[in-house]
Amino acid sequence: MFKKNILIFTLSISAIAGCGGGSNTGQSPATIDERETPPTITELEVTEGGIDGQTLSVNIVCDECLPSLHVYRWSIDGTIISTTDRYELSFQDYNKEIRIDVSANNNASLSDSSYKVIVPSRVQVTEIYSTSEAFAALKTDGTIVTWGDGRYGGRSESVDLTGVTKVYSSTYSFIALKADDVVVTWGHDNSTFEISEVTEIYSNLEAFAALKADGTVVTWGRDVYGGDSSYVELSDVVEIYSTAFAFAALKNDDTVVTWGLDSSGGDSNSVDLTNVAEIYSAREVFAALKKDGTAETWGNVNAGADSSSVELDNITNIYAAQNAFVATKSDDSISTWGNDWANNFDDFTLTNIVDIYPTSFAFAALTIDGSVRTWGHNLWITGHNNPEINNISEIYTSRGAFAGLKSDGSVVTWGNRIFGSVSSGVELSNVRKIFSTREAFAALKMDGTVATWGSNTSGGDSSSVELSNVIDIYSTDSAFAALKSDGSVITWGYSLSSYEISDIADRLLPSEVDILTIETDLNP
Repeated sequence: MFKKNILIFTLSISAIAGCGGGSNTGQSPATIDERETPPTITELEVTEGGIDGQTLSVNIVCDECLPSLHVYRWSIDGTIISTTDRYELSFQDYNKEIRIDVSANNNASLSDSSYKVIVPSRVQVTEIYSTSEAFAALKTDGTIVTWGDGRYGGRSESVDLTGVTKVYSSTYSFIALKADDVVVTWGHDNSTFEISEVTEIYSNLEAFAALKADGTVVTWGRDVYGGDSSYVELSDVVEIYSTAFAFAALKNDDTVVTWGLDSSGGDSNSVDLTNVAEIYSAREVFAALKKDGTAETWGNVNAGADSSSVELDNITNIYAAQNAFVATKSDDSISTWGNDWANNFDDFTLTNIVDIYPTSFAFAALTIDGSVRTWGHNLWITGHNNPEINNISEIYTSRGAFAGLKSDGSVVTWGNRIFGSVSSGVELSNVRKIFSTREAFAALKMDGTVATWGSNTSGGDSSSVELSNVIDIYSTDSAFAALKSDGSVITWGYSLSSYEISDIADRLLPSEVDILTIETDLNP
């Protein structure tokens, strides 16, 4: 590949030690004469170092050049990320292509340019998944590390978890989809079999459904909960939904097929499931929104399946709590049905709703001006009249409490105190995102630190761990796991019983960094 001289950049940056600088000519760079000999780059070295090997440095070896005139440009996908001789890697940079363009110059205003494309490769945790009481970390080499309660998937020694491309989870089990089309489950369910062309896997409490590219479905697990689907026609399926004990499949002709426990939505013979646009589910009830704005409900009549007392027309969206539903309508009104507490909103009107957030026994409606209206069981809405609940941009929930993230990065909480509604004494500013267990919250701040509150045994107390440089947080019902920028993982909250993170901590650490050269215009 021919190299072209380029215009000299005006930026002047000191090179790191060992940058050649005419050393192959036997003379000092400071004595370059007036022969106007152009510089020649002979080598471009990229090395890693610094704390945890997270700093990349480039060294230019060249003839007839002045190191003080070197110019550097690092980029990822065309975006410049550094213009010095080094670049500090972030967690997301590993295993990505990074391009380094350099220019070597001299006092005669002559230059030479070169480039190298490298990949800083290391094996690291890329995503963490959870069941009710266990975690599973997927690494970039396709292996999985698990910890937590073995009954919920925390122990995986008996299964082959290599070559994994995607992980799914239910309340009690993990499901791994492998590159060779093998599906593996562990936890409450322990199965291994081959399913080709899987596009998505769905689950309820104890059954699973794999949707294939051709629209057919393969099911397994506890028969009565939907593991056995032999009695229904599962073809041309585009999406699958679930309650705790049943499934509903939306087909490309807008009809719906259901199977599983009859009383939890498996039997839909009493409703007209044609022209369906979307399906929503509570614990034991389905609600189907049809394209004409009407809705059908079925399942456990004592848990929200009976909607005969309300008019379900002109509906734009449906939201589900544990045993209740709320539907927003095109005229800004709402309809609620299910448990009696769902109707407890007579003291205010609901208009300009942006989104509705449910806990087990309450709803909070966020409106376009950042105000919030909360209603539900009295014990689940404590503090909902707090005047500080304003300018809300996002709401997060535990089982029974709300945390409102405000536009200025502060946080206000309300709801049932058992589930994390009390956050007084916690520094909640500059918050970027909030995560929750069943009874506690964790707020990830802009600077990578974390503030926690709620039940101590469910992750509200994080005093035993160092929560800095955190880039993401995951949770079970009662514990949190934080992925840090150095690739390490820490957990806090309820003891995850049979298999603690301390037992496998070394397996969660990233490997050493390898610098792979993908492309360069220099001769090897």
